[in-house]
Amino acid sequence: MVNLYVVVLAVIVVVLLSVSLTRLRTVKTKADYLVAGRSLPAYVLVFTLLSSWIGAGSLFAGAENAFKNGFAALWAPAGGWAALLIIYFVAPRARNFAQFTIPDLLETRYNATARVLGTIAILFAYTAITSYQFKGGGDILHLTFPGLDQVAIQTFHFPPENAHALGMIIIAIFVILFTALAGMASVAYTE
Repeated sequence: MVNLYVVVLAVIVVVLLSVSLTRLRTVKTKADYLVAGRSLPAYVLVFTLLSSWIGAGSLFAGAENAFKNGFAALWAPAGGWAALLIIYFVAPRARNFAQFTIPDLLETRYNATARVLGTIAILFAYTAITSYQFKGGGDILHLTFPGLDQVAIQTFHFPPENAHALGMIIIAIFVILFTALAGMASVAYTE
């Protein structure tokens, strides 16, 4: 009998790659790649923000926090909701700047130093975020495919204590591939 987890993961992979390949046909310019041609519908933007900010960790930790602390637990996600409200009012002005990245906006508004500082902050934040996501994805592969450790040890000569790293590498390659295929359009529609 086919393992249900394998089927679910296979469906997820096929759907994500299908969306990326479909969106790839719409990418013609730098703006199409970096900001999805500035043409994403409002519902896609909302769901992209929600799925980016409110992940499984927030849901499970938020539920535990609400169980332990009751009504006071609503303060934890309040920052995210306040940020969404601020973005609602700031987004039209940011779109009028017609820049591609946050550091571009910082340089246009302030100076090159602000751009460099913004870039450094984003690099640190995104490195941390992607590292724990790759680790989580690797852990999922490790649990779903227990034989993966033996493949890592025997085929790729990983030390036994680092055998689970093969799952992280597989997840990293897949995420980079489906993200790089069509840029922001791929990311927005897969989220």
